[in-house]
Amino acid sequence: MPITSQQQELLQHEEFIAAVERIRAGKNPAHSKLLEILNSSAVKTLVTVVIGGLFGNIIVSAYQDRQKQNAVAQEQYQLFLQKQRDVVDRAVELVGAGQHDVESLLALTQPRYNVRNAQGKISTELQSWREGIRSAHDSYLRDWHTGSLKNAVLLDYYFLGGKGVAQKWREVASSLDDLEACAEEQVDASNQHGPSNVPANKLCTGQDSKLTQSLDQFSESLDNARNYAWQRFSIATAGK
Repeated sequence: MPITSQQQELLQHEEFIAAVERIRAGKNPAHSKLLEILNSSAVKTLVTVVIGGLFGNIIVSAYQDRQKQNAVAQEQYQLFLQKQRDVVDRAVELVGAGQHDVESLLALTQPRYNVRNAQGKISTELQSWREGIRSAHDSYLRDWHTGSLKNAVLLDYYFLGGKGVAQKWREVASSLDDLEACAEEQVDASNQHGPSNVPANKLCTGQDSKLTQSLDQFSESLDNARNYAWQRFSIATAGK
């Protein structure tokens, strides 16, 4: 007796239900085999190694990147410090040269360096020496006027514009300008009225004291600015 289409559909439905029940009961051979494989110690070990290896590589890579970043930051910071030292060294050289220039100028006011002796005779040797000092003075002023302005800009840049370093340097520059002006006035006075009776180291003492004070304040601002720069560097590298 042939099976009707309705009976065929019923049989297919029953087979479907039976398959579902086998899967739910874990009796499907293919599924059971898969579960056995997944539950095996070898597979668990393999999964652990693979996942652990991936995370381990990520951690190691991140650590290495961090170390590289810190190394680069350290190198850049050392270069930055060297630039700071170069600018400060140049500032010290300019001021030191200025103080030497002032001492040489004031020496011209002293009787022993007067080109005309007591008998009225002119010493060509002393005259040449005085001319050399005046020439060196003019040369220094050209270097000073350019260098002091340049240093103000560089100090502001390499000390991150903080702690008033550039401003303190401008005060140093102003004090040295006053000292130079005083020395020139003393030389002019001695040329007009004869050698000074006051020792050279007693001339322009007020201006010299002002310069010393401004240098002390400049030095203090440098110390504060270095600490500030180190803090900025520490913050920048703390999260790397």
